[in-house]
Amino acid sequence: MREVADQAQKRIITIHYAEIALKGANRRQYEKALIKNAGSMLNESIKITRRPGRLLIYLDEAEGQDAEKIVSRLKKVFGIKWIGLGCSIPKDAEQLKKTVLEVARQQLAPDTRFRVKATRVDKTYPQTSIEIERDIGAAIVSETGASVDLKNPEKTIYISVLPSEILVVWERHEGPGGLPVGTSGRVMSLFSGGIDSPVASWLMMKRGCIVDLLHFYALPDVSHVRTSKIADLFEVLRSYSPDSRLYLASFIPFMKATINAVPELELALFRRFMLRVAEELARSLGALGIVTGDSVGQVASQTLENLYSSSAGIALPIYRPLIGLDKEEIVEIAKRAGTYEASIRDYKDCCSILLRRAATRTRPEEVMKEWSRLGLDAAVEETLKSLEEL
Repeated sequence: MREVADQAQKRIITIHYAEIALKGANRRQYEKALIKNAGSMLNESIKITRRPGRLLIYLDEAEGQDAEKIVSRLKKVFGIKWIGLGCSIPKDAEQLKKTVLEVARQQLAPDTRFRVKATRVDKTYPQTSIEIERDIGAAIVSETGASVDLKNPEKTIYISVLPSEILVVWERHEGPGGLPVGTSGRVMSLFSGGIDSPVASWLMMKRGCIVDLLHFYALPDVSHVRTSKIADLFEVLRSYSPDSRLYLASFIPFMKATINAVPELELALFRRFMLRVAEELARSLGALGIVTGDSVGQVASQTLENLYSSSAGIALPIYRPLIGLDKEEIVEIAKRAGTYEASIRDYKDCCSILLRRAATRTRPEEVMKEWSRLGLDAAVEETLKSLEEL
C-alpha cells in the first residue's frame, strides 16, 4: 500500500460484510461479534470503527502497524466478505477527483481495463452514484489513457460517499464470508485428521459455530499425538476460531471391549462408539450438536444404512455439512481453508486398524444387539474418564 502524500487523506482498511447486512433487528449484535472477533486477531492498539455498511481501520491512528499483516489476519475472520485498502478524504468533489487521479496514475497503465464503482450512503451528496462513476471514469481515461470496461475490468476503484467522509479503495482482498464465530453456539466435531473432518469443522465455523474437536487416537501414547499432524490441523482451525478446543480419546477401551465382536459390524460399532463419546462430552460442555465429515457413499461406513445404524439412539443432532459433496469438492475447500497439506500427511488413525470387510448395509437392531453383548456403554464411560485436552 503506497504512502498517502496529501494531508487531507487518511490511510484506511475497510472491512465489508454481506450476510450480516440481512440480519434486520439482530444486525447490530452480529456487527459487535464481528468487531470483537476481528479485534482479537489484531494488535490491541488497532481500533475498529463502525461506519454504515462496513467497518474501518484508520492506519494513521495505529502507527507502525503493517497493512499487509492486518489484511492477512482479517482473512481468517468469518463474517468478513472482503477487505479493502485505500484512503478517507473529506466530502468534496474536487478533492475526490484529485485523489482518484493520483491513485489512477499509480495503479493504472495505459492499456488497463478499469471501472469505477460508486455507492452513495449520504443521499444529500449532490451527485448520484452513476454521475460519480461517469465523471470520475472520464477523468481517469483523460489522465491515463486507460479504458473503461464495466463487465470484465482488470482494476476496480471503489468510491463510497458516507455521511462523514468519502472512501476511495483501490485494492481488494477476499475474506472467508459466513457469520462471526460464536454467533451460532458451540458444537462438537469428530476429528480424524483426514481431509473430510477438518473441512466439516471449518464449514461449521463459517456458519458462526465455535467448534470443539474430539480425536480418537491409536498411537501408543498421547504425547505422540501432540507432535503429529493432529496438533498442526488444530492450530490451522484454531486460527479461525480461537476459542475452539481439542480433546483426545484413547482407542484402547473400544479395542479391548470388541476383541470378540462380529467382524463385519466392527466399523459400525466404532462409529456409534465415537458418537456416544462425543454426545456425552458435548452435553458436559453445553454443545448443541455433533459434526461429522460424512459424505453419502464415499466409503463403506457412509452408506445410508450404516449412517442410520451407527447414529440410532443418539439424541443430539448430528450435522453433516459434507453430505452431498464429492471428494474433489471437499479437497477444494480443504485447500481454501489451509488444512489440505497437513491432512494428506501420513498418520495411523483408528479406522486403519479396523477390519476392511465391513458390512455396507447394517441394521440398527443388529448393531445395538452386538453393542449390548459387548458392554460398550462401559467402554464409553472408561474413555470419557481418560480424555485429555490439548
